[in-house]
Formats: sequence, C-alpha cells, structure tokens
Amino acid sequence: MKKYFSQPLETKLLDSHGKATRGYVGEGTFSAVEKDDPSSSFEHLAIGCHELHQNQPNTLPSLFHQSHPGLVERYITTCEYIVDLLLSRLSSALHIPSLLGSHHDHTQPSDSILALLSYRDHLNHQRHTDLGSLTILFSDEWGLQVVSPSTGNWEWVEPQSQLAVINVGDTLRFLTGKKLYSCIHRVVRDGRAGMERKQRYSIAYLLRPGNDTVFRDSNEREVMMKEFVEQKYETYSAPHEVQDRDGVLTGGMEQVLAAAGIVQPMV
Repeated sequence: MKKYFSQPLETKLLDSHGKATRGYVGEGTFSAVEKDDPSSSFEHLAIGCHELHQNQPNTLPSLFHQSHPGLVERYITTCEYIVDLLLSRLSSALHIPSLLGSHHDHTQPSDSILALLSYRDHLNHQRHTDLGSLTILFSDEWGLQVVSPSTGNWEWVEPQSQLAVINVGDTLRFLTGKKLYSCIHRVVRDGRAGMERKQRYSIAYLLRPGNDTVFRDSNEREVMMKEFVEQKYETYSAPHEVQDRDGVLTGGMEQVLAAAGIVQPMV
C-alpha cells in the first residue's frame, strides 16, 4: 500500500474507472468531516471481489501482481470464509433464515470490495455507516471513532495489531429486520490521532449482498441492492447540507438514537 499510494497521481489515475465504487479514487471525492474543508477526505483503491475472481489481470493494478502475486486473492478468500462463519452464527443466534445462500453467494455479482485506504496528513472520513453487511477492518494507527450507542459520544477505537474491527452495515440491519444496528463511525486525524504518524493506512473488506437482493431500507422503502449502492455513494459525496436532509448517510441510525433520547454530537 505504501508503495502504491506513493506513486505520482498521474500513475494512480491510470487505475481510475471514473466512479467511486471501483479502482483508484482520489482525495476529496467523498465529503470530509469539516464543512469548510470539503477536499480533505482520503484516497483509496477499491478492488471488486467478484471481478477479481472472474478476471484477475484486469482488476488488480500491475504493482500488486509484481510485488505479491496471489496475496490479494488469498486475503479476500480468507475474508469470505470469516464473514460466512459470522453470518451463519448470527442467523442461528437471531433465529432468522440463513443470511447466506442467495443473499451472500460469493460466486454471484455483487458490490463487495476490498478497499485500501490512505489518509495523508490530516485527511479524514466523514461520519457514516457502511452500506453493506459486514466489514473486516485492519489498521495500525489511531483515527477510527465510533458513536457510543449508550451516550451518543464519539469514542476512539484503539488499534491493536493482528486484531480486526468488525462493523455491521446497513443491509445486514435491514436483512435482520433491524434486530442489528449498523455502526456510525468516522476517521479523524487530529486529537489523539494527530500525535501519531502523518500517514494512516487501513484495509477494509466490505461484504455486500448480491446485486439483485431486495430489502426494506430505513424509510421502509423496498429497494434493490444495486440501487441502494448508487444512492449511498451519491450521499457519501454530497455536501453536508444534502447529507443531513435524510438518514441515508448513517443508515437511519441517527434517527434511532435520537428516538431513544441519545443525541449524537456532529463534531
């Protein structure tokens, strides 16, 4: 990742697919934490998992082939095993139909991605919930904060070597009949994180249901997964005033917390 993101911008742009869901995505594409500095968000490389299994040479930048052939594929396969195990256990614990099968069949087209994220200096990540089912996140540096479901306050997530952070996302909340809550989180590079190294890297495997999966969203609208992905990514990149109009950015969770008398601070 260090080698990849240290390349000149014009080189990284060769991996751009012209959209925020695949390939190289530059700094400032998504909304930042600060309203007066909208261009201070991270850069990342989004690798489509289904596409990688189907057409590896055209999905992965050549640098990864040359440096560590097969590494990304093995990593994604391991993540798929882990999320399948978690979904199976959750289905049993919640006494609901299997969350695997047609919802999360890795051989079928989906928007599941491996995201490699780079936060240079004070680049950050606006508050949000993940749009998919489960996220497996690794990072060695401070920066990640989550909203406490009991107080509504931002709390640091301590980075621990060899341990992953597992997030529940919007569609797993919807597929479980809202028995599970999606996690409101953000990345900031000041305060405690500002005392760490100037560069922060993280690796996120983002499991998302198959493109034709249908569910009811936070507003009880019936929506197809492919449509929901487009809607969520538009919100990720929208100005703050647009993001605050409805509950798409945070999967309706801010409204859930407010109804419970828990008010989340925006700063």
